[in-house]
Amino acid sequence: MKNIISIKSFSNFSILLIFLAHFCSLSASKNITLSETYYYGKDLSENKACEIALNNAKKKAVNSLGETITSDTILQCKESNTEESCKQFSNIWTESAGVIKSFTNKREIGYNNSLNSYFCRQILNAEVVKSQKPDPNFDFDVKLNKNVFQIDSDDINKENNLYASKDSLEIIISPLSKMYLNIFYYAPLGSRNLYNEKITRLFPNAACAENYIQSDIIIPNSVCKILFKLTYSKDAFVIENNKQEFLLLIATKNKIKFKHEYTIKELKEKINEISNFEIRKKDMTINVYFNK
Repeated sequence: MKNIISIKSFSNFSILLIFLAHFCSLSASKNITLSETYYYGKDLSENKACEIALNNAKKKAVNSLGETITSDTILQCKESNTEESCKQFSNIWTESAGVIKSFTNKREIGYNNSLNSYFCRQILNAEVVKSQKPDPNFDFDVKLNKNVFQIDSDDINKENNLYASKDSLEIIISPLSKMYLNIFYYAPLGSRNLYNEKITRLFPNAACAENYIQSDIIIPNSVCKILFKLTYSKDAFVIENNKQEFLLLIATKNKIKFKHEYTIKELKEKINEISNFEIRKKDMTINVYFNK
């Protein structure tokens, strides 16, 4: 008998592929000087405000070489019935074309009388180098078993009062080379700051621990005897006709340990900590339709 992993979800699915491989810099570099000001009140410390200002300045520096977003991402978002939500999530993972090789910074503390607020201004001098193109041999294709998951009004479990899709979610992977794969699941909560929302690792898990991929597989069926069931609250079924959710797939050449759960901000920082990587993105949207 197969175990069932319940995926609490409220929407469509969009798959975002991130490929992590060998990352290095090219000789091309750019020296940048810029300033970033952050205003803060009594509820935030001076050091924290200056940290935010410095991080914002660094982001502007690396983005000065440009950002990359794939045509697949743009196409899939246009095909989605919630285009703006799709673009918003995809833009979180947009990669800058460069990284900071070295920098110096100077901070200034002041008070703005018109805004009645303190501020920290960070003056940043940075050497930004352009990152190398991805390894064309480290890649994989992915698709899901269904384009639309339909939930009918009679698909409710009376024990937990949750609606569940008749079809389980299956993820079909076709790698070009051997890789370690991690899959994260994200259900938007609609908060003002997406970076603080949670994203949870779906694979590997306690029942399905092996994530070394060498050939075509179907997750979870090819590697373990469990099911990924899409489940929804009764309120979600009543209020909406469909929603949007996301899978984030991360493939690495070497085995890297990921926690079970991150905020989106934390996971993005984790990816940026990996010294030898390349990132590519691809969005695929799956509609979850509530048939009332």
